[in-house]
Amino acid sequence: MIRRQSLPVMLAIALWPAAAAAHSPMPGFEGFYVGAVHPATVPGQLLALLVLGLLLGVRGPVVARPALVWFLAALVLGLALAPDGGADARSSVVALAVALAGAPLLLWSVRPMLASGYAVAVGLAVGIGLMPEAGAPGAVAITIAGSLVGAPFLVLCVFGATDLLRERLAPAVLTIAARIAGAWLVAIAALLLALAVRAGPPA
Repeated sequence: MIRRQSLPVMLAIALWPAAAAAHSPMPGFEGFYVGAVHPATVPGQLLALLVLGLLLGVRGPVVARPALVWFLAALVLGLALAPDGGADARSSVVALAVALAGAPLLLWSVRPMLASGYAVAVGLAVGIGLMPEAGAPGAVAITIAGSLVGAPFLVLCVFGATDLLRERLAPAVLTIAARIAGAWLVAIAALLLALAVRAGPPA
């Protein structure tokens, strides 16, 4: 039976704008959806957000609550520090490096302070990469607003799903699953980071 606490997460997933939606329901809001899905389309940002969501889900709400607050604050700060004119390829490399550094945390128990510290690192790395290309101030603001909704939404979805598994699985099974996920994320982040470094700095 579905727990009442999981209903908001499931409802949010159901309302998430699908790629098949050709038009925004409100004229001029196309940029909001572009910004909202942007974190899920950049490999470095996606991996960093996945690692954070899994880490907080495995550790539970007591660890997750302060970490999520720090993540949101760091996300806004990272966006404020982002270069004008849009993020470049270096921001994705930074996010990949943060994902690679954080994935091994899934292999061991993590103190709340360390989880919050990693949430700050993810927030800064992702936030710096959220700045859209230069354009009309209103359109840029709408796109930024979408990104500030999309990134936390992704973390909350992963956290909610993992937290449900944490409550239903035996601790030993959850530990094994977390270690498998951590190992795969380390491998994927390391491979993508190596490819990005091999490609060289952006022209």
